[in-house]
Amino acid sequence: AARPYEPGRTAEVVGLQYELLRSTGRESAASALLRAWRADQPAAPGPLLALAQEAYLHEDYVEIVRLVEPISKSTDAKDIHYARLAKNMLALALAEVGGARGEEAVKLARQALDEAPEDNKKNIEDTLGWALVRVGQLEEARIYLDRELMIYGLATRAGVAELAYHRGVLLWSIGEEDRARQVLALAAGLKPAVEPYTRRSRQILERGCLPEGLVPVLPPPLPEPPRQPLPSASPAAPR
Repeated sequence: AARPYEPGRTAEVVGLQYELLRSTGRESAASALLRAWRADQPAAPGPLLALAQEAYLHEDYVEIVRLVEPISKSTDAKDIHYARLAKNMLALALAEVGGARGEEAVKLARQALDEAPEDNKKNIEDTLGWALVRVGQLEEARIYLDRELMIYGLATRAGVAELAYHRGVLLWSIGEEDRARQVLALAAGLKPAVEPYTRRSRQILERGCLPEGLVPVLPPPLPEPPRQPLPSASPAAPR
């Protein structure tokens, strides 16, 4: 049985306990832990970020923005770790919203990557890559997403599912459908499912196409105007 919430434990310990419950499919126990944590520390950034993760499961991006945007702007030194996490999560949520918020997501993800310590850059590179996919900048997105999953080391099941889904969509978008199917099958086959990535990956594989609007098609660049020939020099007038 899952251990109940224990007041006084550090946010890092409770957060790890919450992640463990989620990654092993014990969603009810994870939600119960989160409710108790939030009741005990209603203004602390830890439970608010966990609530944002729960909102992500339900694809409630408006709620994610509401929860994490204030944390992402914190300048308190003791909250710098949470501010970085919040900025990355905010960029990911805005990328999911897409449309006019897509460019904002790219800008925010670039900032988060610049500010991140070296050991956390890989996670944020995935966010930046996904934000670039959502605005149709596929060549740059490939730099961040088209890499083998083992470079991420001890990624959680949720992390592997997210990476596989993002990479699979990128590969499908650039015409590498066979590779895309192999990668998406990894996320689609996870048991227990890691939502929303398992469901999204299955839907793409079953339908044989990406959802309309998921990856915008950018118009080709305008051709450069023809260069006008330089006027020839006039012959010098005789003296």
